[in-house]
Amino acid sequence: VIHVHTEGKGSVAIFDAIHKLEEALTEDIELPDGYEMILQVPNGVSQILNEEDGTKHAIIGYDFVVFSGYKVKI
Repeated sequence: VIHVHTEGKGSVAIFDAIHKLEEALTEDIELPDGYEMILQVPNGVSQILNEEDGTKHAIIGYDFVVFSGYKVKI
């Protein structure tokens, strides 16, 4: 899961931050040599929480599958 916190108060700030995160995760993720990202699946927003100071905090699920080693097609 990825936690998104905002500095601004209100729903606009958290939904803007969620949108920016989703946009950022459309880019290729570079990994060290020997590792390859073979699957990246967003699971959506699971919760948006109201913090004590009036800001919002979103919890967003993502599945990442990283491959390392030999690949064999059977």
